[in-house]
Amino acid sequence: MASRTIDTASLGRFIGESAAAIVRAAPAHEVRQSPGATLALSGEPVADLNYITLAASPDPGARLREFAAIIHARRLPVLVLLSADVADVVAPVAQELNLTHAGGMPLMTHDGHGVTDAPGAIAVGRVVSVADLMAAQSIIAQANALPEDAVQRTLGPGFLDAPGVDVFLARQADRPISTVITTRHGATVGIWCMATLPESQRAGTGRALLTQVMTQHRASGAHLFYLGATEAGYPLYERMGFRTIETLTIWVAGHSTQVHG
Repeated sequence: MASRTIDTASLGRFIGESAAAIVRAAPAHEVRQSPGATLALSGEPVADLNYITLAASPDPGARLREFAAIIHARRLPVLVLLSADVADVVAPVAQELNLTHAGGMPLMTHDGHGVTDAPGAIAVGRVVSVADLMAAQSIIAQANALPEDAVQRTLGPGFLDAPGVDVFLARQADRPISTVITTRHGATVGIWCMATLPESQRAGTGRALLTQVMTQHRASGAHLFYLGATEAGYPLYERMGFRTIETLTIWVAGHSTQVHG
């Protein structure tokens, strides 16, 4: 039987690769990668659409300085995600670069067991058309207080052809109300940009969407799921059986609507 656990080094690599895959459809994107370090910029002036991820590497502080110079030259805000094994080492560099500490983000995993498709009025499907992608873009922007035009450029039409990346859309009475992006690394699936329209939240919609998405991935061989939980999303994920394996430390250049110090 395949392992349903993962070492944090592999998970850190997957997170960096996923961030890069998510921004590559943006017209002004820029991606730099080295072992344990990823710079993934959409090019939009929105911190939540630009990422630096740092995990175990020979000199994570040097990588942060290198990436920060690019951010500064492009005048972009950014989210910096640090794994637990580099957070203390990198903290003085982050302070030196005038980044703002924005707390921690639980990194959670689930083996998919015990997740079953619940009956209900929510229909979930993979996004294959530009019209449905635009609906997903709008939901992500509204749910996360992000500029819709910036989300549209970041997740442009080319996003539908991104390898290993899928967008799912949930409908109720044929009305799009919830969406999520997944990234696939073999049997491991990352869960990103979980979003539900504000007026449809706290009604079981997110759980129904995520349950069906995980069920579909399990049917094609997935056996491990991971996500970074925001404060708003954490209770749902915990109820569904996700468990925290470590806490990422978050620093921000600019302002984020998703994480707060």
